[in-house]
Amino acid sequence: MSTEPYYAKDGVVWKAPVETVNEDGTKSISIGFPVCIMHDCVSADGAEAVAELLNLGARAKAMQNRPPPVVSGLQDKEPDGYNLTSYDTPFDAPPDPLEGMPGVGIFGRAIQVWTFCNEDLNPTVEDVAAAFHVDVALVEQAVRAHPWMEIEPDRTIYHEGE
Repeated sequence: MSTEPYYAKDGVVWKAPVETVNEDGTKSISIGFPVCIMHDCVSADGAEAVAELLNLGARAKAMQNRPPPVVSGLQDKEPDGYNLTSYDTPFDAPPDPLEGMPGVGIFGRAIQVWTFCNEDLNPTVEDVAAAFHVDVALVEQAVRAHPWMEIEPDRTIYHEGE
């Protein structure tokens, strides 16, 4: 069975069969079925493109129920490193909430690479936040701290020199 919910074969987009394990340990299988057939005027890879778009939608829906973000804050003390201050912090000091979090510079460069690789999508701040599974405010902080990126009025991320 396919690992993706949709696949293409001979110009037809199919919904893949799904195997489910029931509470009593038995298995049930839903049958796959054709979703759509590409017309002759569509290029040969049209069905593959449609299947991939449907898979992207299914992945996005599955991501809605993910656990809270791992990166909860960015630190500015060492923007190109990680906030690893506990080695010289007094034992009785309150814990640093940003302990182990990446620097704003590291995250900014990650955003720069990701947005360049996805520039045909004109990624917005919200797209980046969803892709990295972080709060929108962290993306805004990293983009504003980056020397060659800025946030446009339509919330897309602009790269100077493009």
